[in-house]
Amino acid sequence: GTSTAKVRDSVHLQNESFTMDADRLNYNVKTSVAFLVSPTVIVYKGETSIYSSNGWYNTATEQSMLLDRSEIHHVDGKQLTADTIYYDKKKGYGQLLFHLEMRDTTNKATLFGHYGEMWEKEKRGYATDSAMLVDWSQPHYTYIHADSLFTEEVPYFDPVMQLDTTYRQGRAFRHVRAWSKDYQLVCDSLSFNGRDSMAVLHHEPILWSDNNQISADSINIYFKDGKIDYLYGVGNAFAAQQENPDMYNQLSGKEMYAYVHDNEVQLVDVKGNAETVFFPK
Repeated sequence: GTSTAKVRDSVHLQNESFTMDADRLNYNVKTSVAFLVSPTVIVYKGETSIYSSNGWYNTATEQSMLLDRSEIHHVDGKQLTADTIYYDKKKGYGQLLFHLEMRDTTNKATLFGHYGEMWEKEKRGYATDSAMLVDWSQPHYTYIHADSLFTEEVPYFDPVMQLDTTYRQGRAFRHVRAWSKDYQLVCDSLSFNGRDSMAVLHHEPILWSDNNQISADSINIYFKDGKIDYLYGVGNAFAAQQENPDMYNQLSGKEMYAYVHDNEVQLVDVKGNAETVFFPK
């Protein structure tokens, strides 16, 4: 006889770790593998929910292969979607293939790509192959595109609030492009620290805002309330401001501070071998 049972009509499986509900289900009693052949919901202790209509789930090892745009939702606001997901609940590990979306509804950011991995306990993940991060925590979205994008939550003790908390940290590698309503930038790699609200642009970055262009060997961008507060450029710092189609005010030096107000560069301070070319009004 066959070792696979075909169960129909309001299927319900339950053990100490999870509940599974489906319209139809094929279950192999020897291997403890449930084959998902209809819309199925798997819930782990009220913490994690899986929504899938095609794939398999091993009830003994809690490993699963989910196909056809399945979804995994966590109680902390993380949501995973992809064409194919390999998920190991015991290890808290997921591998995502093709058209993946790692959505963080708490920090309001979504990571896209065609290949990615995530680790639940460490609260980190990455995406590669047409990777893009969309930050929708502010009214005007910020988009970051790169060959590979990494994001994680880092634990630390807040001395002001006197409590343990976390902050978000992100890294982008190779061919970085970022843009928002008020600026665009390019660089080789980028890192972002949510605790200090600071982004560091590495390897000959260039930033444009309105009619201003700023470049240097590396640039630190400091944010306040989701907007650029000021920039600090080190090494071959250069700033240009377009006065008209044929004329540009220019500043160069070893170091440069550019202060921003209402999304416009209001003041540029250059130090070290400072040179300037400008058109008086």
